[in-house]
Amino acid sequence: MVRAEMGLISPHRLRRRARRQSRAMKPATIIALGSAFWSLVPTAQAARPLTTDDAGVLATGDCEWELVAARASGGGHGWSTLGTCGVTRGAQLLATYGRDREGGASRHSFAPALKAALGNGGSGATSWAASVTLNALRDDSGTGWSTDSLAFNLIATRPLATGYSAHANLGVLRLRPTGQATTTWSLAVERTGASGIDLAAEVLGDDRSSALRIGVGARWNLAPNFNLNTAWTRQGGSAAPARLFTLGLKSSF
Repeated sequence: MVRAEMGLISPHRLRRRARRQSRAMKPATIIALGSAFWSLVPTAQAARPLTTDDAGVLATGDCEWELVAARASGGGHGWSTLGTCGVTRGAQLLATYGRDREGGASRHSFAPALKAALGNGGSGATSWAASVTLNALRDDSGTGWSTDSLAFNLIATRPLATGYSAHANLGVLRLRPTGQATTTWSLAVERTGASGIDLAAEVLGDDRSSALRIGVGARWNLAPNFNLNTAWTRQGGSAAPARLFTLGLKSSF
């Protein structure tokens, strides 16, 4: 599986910090964090319900498609769609398009990405991969698309007990307009259920805030090449923590 869901921290959130503002995160920003999909986030991935990526890379010619809808506390909402295919041995291309809306204003994002396997230690060993994602944004002002950020991510996956696996991500997100960069990280545990229901939990953070983002999710494998998935995420760091709910579907072919 490959995860393109993007990002651990929103570029808009970094800009607010750069301007030394201390406002709480807006719901639309949370949508961005949740869906790299999310629409305003800089990474692309295809392994819902986690935001944390895993080290899996699609085989040459194998493809996946995802559609996800999101709603944040406070009324912000958005959606995204992702397509990805294995293009050569150990390499995978991804592209995500998303849109979110809050308070009458809407934003679009487009994020192409490349993911490559770095090594597979075999059964019971750690597998490694890396990804790079370019994020472009467009609002309703009529100014057109602009390059917003560039993200690099190092990914590790290790099997645990039977049916369990752990994933770890360490990344750098660089905002092109300001040149500001931040280090991002995430840890996740995933359980594959024999009944076709998989469960997952994760925690994410960055080096510019002590606030953590915590998420839980489930995936229903309705057919060998089709699943429904859902996730709930809570972003701390304010008196009224923001929450994000997502619902998605995924097809493999």
